[in-house]
Amino acid sequence: MIIKVNPAPYVPSDLSPRRFAYLLAITGLDDVWSALEAELKGTDRAAFAQIKAQRSAVSFSQAKTLGLVAMFADAAKRVAPEADLSDDAIKAAWIIAEQEKF
Repeated sequence: MIIKVNPAPYVPSDLSPRRFAYLLAITGLDDVWSALEAELKGTDRAAFAQIKAQRSAVSFSQAKTLGLVAMFADAAKRVAPEADLSDDAIKAAWIIAEQEKF
């Protein structure tokens, strides 16, 4: 008798600040994030404070990151219309950042 075992579903790990910085760099999101900070600093101090504080978190969850990207999607399109900020692109980069050897 053969027993099939389903592999455990992928659960993304939280990223350290170093791995998150790597993710931002390989995706180009670091430029988008900086542009967002600059725009929000002059237009929406509360949103600026939120995005500024998030960048210095102790760890980064994929779900929270995707939520933050969704929250600022309109502003991101204004500052970086060419950037791929889709969930799929971020999730793929997340896997790469998880596996990077430092």
